[in-house]
Amino acid sequence: MLHLWQKLASTVRKFPSLSALFRNSDYGYVNDENIQVSYASLEQYVTDIENYVQSGELSAEKEFYSAVRFRGQKHNRAYLEQGITYLEFRCFDLNPFDHLGISQETLDTVHLFLLSLLWLDDVEKC
Repeated sequence: MLHLWQKLASTVRKFPSLSALFRNSDYGYVNDENIQVSYASLEQYVTDIENYVQSGELSAEKEFYSAVRFRGQKHNRAYLEQGITYLEFRCFDLNPFDHLGISQETLDTVHLFLLSLLWLDDVEKC
């Protein structure tokens, strides 16, 4: 099965118009497992995505799907000059016990967690 998946991925790279069919899965929009983008720095994030687009592993910058994406600019390189407007979170599971799918308590917890990240100092790499 893996061989078939790799063959399909190779075909999609040759014909980018097929990427919409390939990127969909039972779990929503996903990228191939080998697409690993670094969040170590904004520069590295932008460079990694640009490299995947240049190599044809992504058909466009906007085709990078992850649990968290930076948003607010048309092109990733613009984040370096103009900043990130907001974060897109794509990994929250629906809560079947809440009529809205997510509770206010969960939203408040995530909000506080994200605010705490703003105040934490960067950790020096050894």
